Amino acid sequence: MTEQYTAFGNGPTSEDQRSAFLISVLHAAFATLVSRPLPSPKELSAVLDPAVVAGRLSFWSFHTDEQALLHSIGIDGSFPRADGGNLLAVTTQNSGNNKIDAYLHTSIADNLTFDPGTGSVHSVVDVSLTNDAPASGLPAIVIDNPGVPGLPPGTNETWLTVYSPLSFEHVTIDGKQATLSSTPELGVWAYSTYVDIAPGATAIVRLDLDGSVKARSALSMSIRLQPSANP
Repeated sequence: MTEQYTAFGNGPTSEDQRSAFLISVLHAAFATLVSRPLPSPKELSAVLDPAVVAGRLSFWSFHTDEQALLHSIGIDGSFPRADGGNLLAVTTQNSGNNKIDAYLHTSIADNLTFDPGTGSVHSVVDVSLTNDAPASGLPAIVIDNPGVPGLPPGTNETWLTVYSPLSFEHVTIDGKQATLSSTPELGVWAYSTYVDIAPGATAIVRLDLDGSVKARSALSMSIRLQPSANP
């Protein structure tokens, strides 16, 4: 994730060397995959289970009945449905066309108040984005921002999206009033905004959401966390 950009130096052939190295690694891994017998299904599932649970590995089939099975056991990677309950998903997308997300750490807290009698829900979502990238000392391909001309090196500009069926009340970034876009997507609302995180800094985005779900004794909650470089 990071050492491949520093192991070959900054010379005129460093990018060619890095690309050749990655190609050799992929060839070796794929050759091993197709040339050796697989372990038992039980052993294979035990090895792959952490990657599947983390959303890093999903399965899909051309056959409808097989795809239905994959969906029923939750390994098809599909976006969850609220189904009368609440839902939270958070994604980050880098805007700088660099490799800086290897240094991004995301922390999410959802503080909920739920009235089972009426189904009313109030949610305060805090998304903390910490950028451990330095302002200098790494190759330009890692920390420069060709996608955002003028943005200082080491700055991570992230397109942050919070998905929820609840209605938007207001948002702050580092305690200051901010704005975001609001669009229907995947059966819920997608609330999005750009966030610039300086080298070594943390940005905190707080969304206040309000709405109602199906009245019931317990709040049903679906979660979708985006696989990222850092858990």
